[in-house]
Amino acid sequence: MATRQASIKGLEVTETSGKTSFIHHADAVDLLTQKAAQLRALLKMTTGHEGDVFRAMSHDVQDTIMWIADNLADEVSLLSTVVTGGEA
Repeated sequence: MATRQASIKGLEVTETSGKTSFIHHADAVDLLTQKAAQLRALLKMTTGHEGDVFRAMSHDVQDTIMWIADNLADEVSLLSTVVTGGEA
């Protein structure tokens, strides 16, 4: 099977034999900080006054947004483990 690759802004994606790999060309601490900030901003839009717009969205859109948040939380958790040497 052929290998397919693409890259943009320090992110490289490779797909071979049905397996996809993402490689971030960034320091783990910087990437952790970035992902945590993205997660914080996304969740801020789901609560309080800002959450009114979120709650007005269809359930499918709300579910998709929360799926994104869940994926970001997983990335933050994994990056925390790497940054702390497994002591997160």
